[in-house]
Amino acid sequence: MDNKKFIEIISQFCSNIREENNKVYFEYDGLLLYYSDKKFYTVKNLFTSVPHILDDNCVCLYGNTEVWIQDDVGKKLVENIIKIYIPWLISLPSPIKVFEFLGEIDYYIKTLFHFNINKVKLSDNDIVEVMISTPCELWEFISSMKEDIVYYLYSPSYKKSGIYLKKCNRTRCFCVDFNNEKKAMQRVNGLDFNECNLKCCFIGVGSVNSYLIKSLLSRGLNDIVAIDGDKFEVGNLFRFAFPYKNKSKVDCLKKFCSNLSNIKLDCYYNFVTDKFTVNVISGCEYIFVSVDSFNSWFNIIAYLKNYAEISQKIILLGIDAFGNYGKYVIVQNDASFVEKTIEFLTKKLESKLERTQLIPNGCGKSLAIYGEKEILKLCDEVMDNLEYDNEVKIVEFNN
Repeated sequence: MDNKKFIEIISQFCSNIREENNKVYFEYDGLLLYYSDKKFYTVKNLFTSVPHILDDNCVCLYGNTEVWIQDDVGKKLVENIIKIYIPWLISLPSPIKVFEFLGEIDYYIKTLFHFNINKVKLSDNDIVEVMISTPCELWEFISSMKEDIVYYLYSPSYKKSGIYLKKCNRTRCFCVDFNNEKKAMQRVNGLDFNECNLKCCFIGVGSVNSYLIKSLLSRGLNDIVAIDGDKFEVGNLFRFAFPYKNKSKVDCLKKFCSNLSNIKLDCYYNFVTDKFTVNVISGCEYIFVSVDSFNSWFNIIAYLKNYAEISQKIILLGIDAFGNYGKYVIVQNDASFVEKTIEFLTKKLESKLERTQLIPNGCGKSLAIYGEKEILKLCDEVMDNLEYDNEVKIVEFNN
């Protein structure tokens, strides 16, 4: 995308636009940025104060990897990176920023302190626990760490998601031991901002649907109906996209979306039972269903049979209780709806062990052995195949 085309796109919503030395400087909502060589940069030095901004002030859209905007990427991609993704990063609460910095601590130690990194097991040593509340506090503490003491650094409310760190001045090295389950990803991927101005309903806001919501938000989803009567628990921490402690799952979704602009939310802290008779799915193009018990599934089948319109696409998706594979089907409320739903619930991969006594081939429970990688694989496949085809599909995880 050349500068002329870029200026044409941003002139609709940005101000103070000027081109200088092949860089396009512009302002959005008081934030000064510039665009150069298909990358975004902040004018103000935000390195070490905002996660995922490199030491040259380049904004990273995928972890520590720079993502170039390809020439064929359209207007919506640019708009949402500027309007949503970058402001969202900057406005993250300090504890979440610390949480993100800890996840990428090796990069920052190398860049800030010019020490090497060794990844070793430190958790068996005597540990000094340190809670870090702000990015500034994090860097100050690391710079003043005593030698050969193993510290466990963590962010408030995320104690189980910290890192073990030891400093060795003699070899100019930091030893790091990451908790393998430390990172429930918070970011919305800037690369995936595509047009998706749809109204969608999510029945169940657990592990699978929470990641699906986050992924669809990154593609422009801005009108959400969410139904879930469950609460976020510590056991869900690494398989739930919105980990806000001591909240219901729909409140966690509200909290997450409060960092984004122009998102319409209609949330119901309820389970879908025979007493839930409110038609909240009207006008939704897609209805995503992912819950974790047969009882819930059959209550939802009855609800959708009563209220879903034939034109609405209903996506049933989940992960088997051992986390070996995911499955999904896209159906409509026609004569085959109940039969196809039962086929989805009972379909299994013959080569894999089942935990039928827990939930016969339904979604995963907290006891299931699977993580973010598996959830994202299922979500990616569902998002890439949203056309109605009425066929139950298996997504193998190879774990």
